[in-house]
Amino acid sequence: MGMYCKKCFYDLSYCETHECPECGRFFVPDLPKTYLKTPYSNQRHARMPFRIAIMVTAVCVIAFWAQRGPGIISAFQFPSSSTPYVSSVVSQHQTLNSQLTLYANQHNGNYPTLAQMQAWDVLTMKTDMDGNIGNGPDHVYGPYLQKPPVNRYTNSSSVAAVGKATLKHGWEYDKSTGKFRFVVPDAAVINQWGLDPQDVVVGSK
Repeated sequence: MGMYCKKCFYDLSYCETHECPECGRFFVPDLPKTYLKTPYSNQRHARMPFRIAIMVTAVCVIAFWAQRGPGIISAFQFPSSSTPYVSSVVSQHQTLNSQLTLYANQHNGNYPTLAQMQAWDVLTMKTDMDGNIGNGPDHVYGPYLQKPPVNRYTNSSSVAAVGKATLKHGWEYDKSTGKFRFVVPDAAVINQWGLDPQDVVVGSK
């Protein structure tokens, strides 16, 4: 079994970072949900009968309700344009928390401060044991991210303190626990996509 990008199916087996060099999608080797174990070509044929069955069932259901009245189909809720955001942001969130855990393990159990997280340099550049950024012989830790992650719900990578997140921020950061929460525009997103409320914060306007 290998590791393949979920978006472009690039072979990630020899990547030195946690970002696909082809399309930029984040992945974590220790989290199988963030990548594919077999090439797309193999999975496509294995899943084709199942996909056809789903499509046929969907067409039959829509046709059935269409005969019951034109107003019924309009009552169904179909996915909005924010659908692609879900997997992207959730994947980023998993990567962030995973990399922060690694950072703490390599820095005497200490997480970056909120001030350090403002420019993301502490995660995108090399640091020493004390978290100081540099390229000297003692700066052997990291980088943990290739670039600041942009939350597609808010189109921002800005980091806010706990309880201070607005729609201008992409992430809320709790230094005491080393955990990120991603910002969403309203609570309806949480319910619609079954997101864990502990992972999400609604940004104030």
